[in-house]
Amino acid sequence: MRELDPHTHQINLWIALSGFEPTFSGTLGEVGYECTIIEDEFYILDEDGEDIINPDLILSSENAEHALLIECKSLGVKSDQIRRYLRVEGNEENIALQGLVNSITAEDLSAEVLLSSFKNLSEIEIPDDIALIHFKNSSGSGLSIWNLEGHPITEITASNAFPINVKPDEPLPTGHYPFDIYEADKEAMVSSVFSSVVSLAVQEGEFDIDDILNRAHPYWDKIGDDKQKEIYDRVERTFLELRRAGLDQYLDKIAGTNGQEWKVVSKTIQAVGSRTEYYVERVMEELPQARLDHDAWSTNSDSDSDDSQ
Repeated sequence: MRELDPHTHQINLWIALSGFEPTFSGTLGEVGYECTIIEDEFYILDEDGEDIINPDLILSSENAEHALLIECKSLGVKSDQIRRYLRVEGNEENIALQGLVNSITAEDLSAEVLLSSFKNLSEIEIPDDIALIHFKNSSGSGLSIWNLEGHPITEITASNAFPINVKPDEPLPTGHYPFDIYEADKEAMVSSVFSSVVSLAVQEGEFDIDDILNRAHPYWDKIGDDKQKEIYDRVERTFLELRRAGLDQYLDKIAGTNGQEWKVVSKTIQAVGSRTEYYVERVMEELPQARLDHDAWSTNSDSDSDDSQ
């Protein structure tokens, strides 16, 4: 399993929790929650002013008519972010009116905010109105997911799902959201793009960047427009660098074969497979590095946490 940014790890875990992950002892998906949007935003405008709310994910339950706005943290929590999230209560209709939840009417929708982390966020001063989730990973007992005392989830069916445990011998899910824009995810992104390009070449012959993303990123259609553009630009650059590194010569041989002329195709796929690490390392060298004066690649998911509480 390739290393991922802690933020990306958490997004994978929340997506898994909103489905029916066989390695988990229970999930939010089993009580009706599903992932409706990833890294999008909505606006609140009232007599107190205007604010933009940017949850990392929204899980919603049509039966409970409720939405969980989730923020994945790794280093710290900014005080202004907390201020903005506290404005969600009383303004929940904006989530539905602006299209982030489609199956619940604006009048019926209730919502709450959850902060999650691999660290214990109860050590930070956070209002009781915000629920805290701790992903606690142990080599002996596996992953356990706790709703921390004093910061409870208010919606009863979601609250009753916790704690959630993962079988100790099962790896943490990483395939739902295989990479993001962070430096730590760069190798995972190059590997995902590489394998998607090879499989598309065999099965489809011709393809574009949207095809690569649809193959490489299972939840691509749920990502907000701004984040989609950032990921799209990086994938496009990665594909260009793979071609410059010499992948084109193999793609020309296997394009559109879809199992035909298998002796030729299998030898070519074996040849390109044996050079996977070469292509990954070569492209990694060519992609921009995270620098303080360059935003081509984000250093990490909490790079703006210098004024955290």
